[in-house]
Amino acid sequence: MKFKFKNKIFEVNPLSLKNINLDYVKKTSNEFINYEKKTIEAQKRYVKDIRKKGNEIYQIKYKKKLIATAGFQFYNLRTYQGLLIINDDFIGKGYAKYFIYSSLLFVNKSMKKKIFYANIDKRNIASIKSFLAAGYKISKKKKFSLTLHLYKQKIVNKIEKKIQILK
Repeated sequence: MKFKFKNKIFEVNPLSLKNINLDYVKKTSNEFINYEKKTIEAQKRYVKDIRKKGNEIYQIKYKKKLIATAGFQFYNLRTYQGLLIINDDFIGKGYAKYFIYSSLLFVNKSMKKKIFYANIDKRNIASIKSFLAAGYKISKKKKFSLTLHLYKQKIVNKIEKKIQILK
């Protein structure tokens, strides 16, 4: 599915294993991701394993280049979402909320999912701000994390108004 926002055209589809490279592995090795994925092959195995469980990681590409991934875990009516920006050119520039919401729209339209959640480490302020800006609301506060939720029904939020679906 292609989206346009901020005068740029982005494409969202399942992550291609060929896009898992050293830069990707380095970005997955941070304090907020618990799974140790230190090699390209280990990361490819991880993606294959989560797909066997019925979950998915989607790639967000710009000009045919991987710039971010959005992971989704499907548990009955609950769908958990995460986002990882791979390309440094898109970090800190206000794109995260669009990536969160466009990948959520993709899952909403292709899989008819309507209830989305995100569990975020309280120290990850940038991620919390991005998910809130994408329309998520805080539903539960724990000692070290926040649970956020978004109900995608017929309500169109301000982010969706800025995203143009191309196909």
